[in-house]
Amino acid sequence: MNSPETPRKSPTQAIGAKIFHYCNFISLFIMITSGLQIYNANPVFGGRGGLYIFPLFTLGGWLAGGRHWHFA
Repeated sequence: MNSPETPRKSPTQAIGAKIFHYCNFISLFIMITSGLQIYNANPVFGGRGGLYIFPLFTLGGWLAGGRHWHFA
């Protein structure tokens, strides 16, 4: 009479989509942190008396290192 209802499976992403999403996340992380390093090291923007960003949130260590990560 009444058959038990089976729970519906939610659709899952393909493995390729998951891999590309993780690659995009890593790329955005590198772009944001190296961009903050460029901003922090450049005296026109943040370097001398401007907004200082804590080194934990930057990547590259100095202006050339940040540019290397950002444009590589």
